[in-house]
Amino acid sequence: MALNNLPPSWTTAKLGDVCDILDTFRKPINSDEREKRIYGKNKDRLFPYYGATGQVGWIDNYLLEGEYVLLGEDGAPFLELNKAKSYLVKGKIWVNNHAHVLKSHFSNSFLNYSLNSLDYSKYVTGTTRLKLNQSAMKNIDLLLPPLPEQHRIVAKLEELFTELALAVESLKKAKEQMKLYKQAVLASAFSGRLGMQNDEAGMQNVECKMQNEETGLPEGWKWVKVSNVAEINPKLPNKELLKPELEVQFLPMKLVEEIINKIHLTELKKLSEVNKGSYTPFIDSDIIFAKVTPCMENGKIAVVSGLKNSIGFGSSEFHVVRCSKIILNKFLFFYLIQEKYRSEAKNAMTGAVGLRRVPRQFIENTEFPLPPILEQKQIVFEIETRFSEAENLEKTIDLGLEQAESLRQSILKKAFEGRLVPQDPEDEPASLLLERIKREKGK
Repeated sequence: MALNNLPPSWTTAKLGDVCDILDTFRKPINSDEREKRIYGKNKDRLFPYYGATGQVGWIDNYLLEGEYVLLGEDGAPFLELNKAKSYLVKGKIWVNNHAHVLKSHFSNSFLNYSLNSLDYSKYVTGTTRLKLNQSAMKNIDLLLPPLPEQHRIVAKLEELFTELALAVESLKKAKEQMKLYKQAVLASAFSGRLGMQNDEAGMQNVECKMQNEETGLPEGWKWVKVSNVAEINPKLPNKELLKPELEVQFLPMKLVEEIINKIHLTELKKLSEVNKGSYTPFIDSDIIFAKVTPCMENGKIAVVSGLKNSIGFGSSEFHVVRCSKIILNKFLFFYLIQEKYRSEAKNAMTGAVGLRRVPRQFIENTEFPLPPILEQKQIVFEIETRFSEAENLEKTIDLGLEQAESLRQSILKKAFEGRLVPQDPEDEPASLLLERIKREKGK
């Protein structure tokens, strides 16, 4: 790495020359063994257990005590610019074999920031799981300013990143508020109170209808079971007339986005090929409902549209809901994506722990409030209007979060180009300090 236009007091160094590598103090312990070791013990008798990207659990002893920089060996996001590859730890710690343990001869904090500003593409090996072995790590090129300047850079970075973290936290809270707002819209819609009094998005209030004392619903509404207005897991209509060479859409679970009623239709297969497997059939306008954990909990639910030949097949872990003419599919979709309903569905799941499923009968027996069809259309329109404005706000928030990450990288870049803090001509050049450390290590 060349110094280019950096201040003359800076120098270059290999990582192996500026820190002790303490990988011999690492020891992996599997999660079952750790659970046995910490069972029944108070939290104040436990110590953090660290891995490639952070703490992954607790353990009842420690291998190191002090301040260290942990740099991922494998499993770290080495090629993702905005994600951390190293992190600073302090105190009594235990580290597994997925992170290198480093202790700087200069400043641990400066080393940590430096390692998170680097391009690792020429140091890591592997394809699906990248690995930074120790020999490659030792040869990582670093830029070093004088030690006092390192401290000034760290202080300035921490000041700027603290301000940035506060801004990011505010954006994340705003995004969470949007999620709460959407759920409030749905709760209001299905109680017959679609108007949101003084809502933050500034929506127009909608006049509420008089309540029926017997049903607790607005006049004209009634309680119905899903099975009264829709079929669950129906067969394809006229399947016997379909030709084996017919191309149909194939929809894996991963192509259904969570909550937002969006699917990505990209895969086409011949009907003869699909019929060889155990797949769930559906047609345009059906609702697909992920029934298995964790897909159901995350809300992989959508109204199907845009299918080639109007026919599709998907994961066997979908329930399919086909609405009758007295209910709009989007009206029922909005009812199903409520967190309250998904929580009830989760409690009704059956099967082995880790792979439980929502029973078909649970959806069939779900009772929900149904207004006349014209009112359903109005409610769907009002929900979609509010959701659209909320999603526009979410996009603005996401853009702000992306810009915050870009700003973080820009600040780091500025720091390691020698442009973040002023230089002091009285500082001892980094090259002299580096030579002294090399001599001491050679003794």
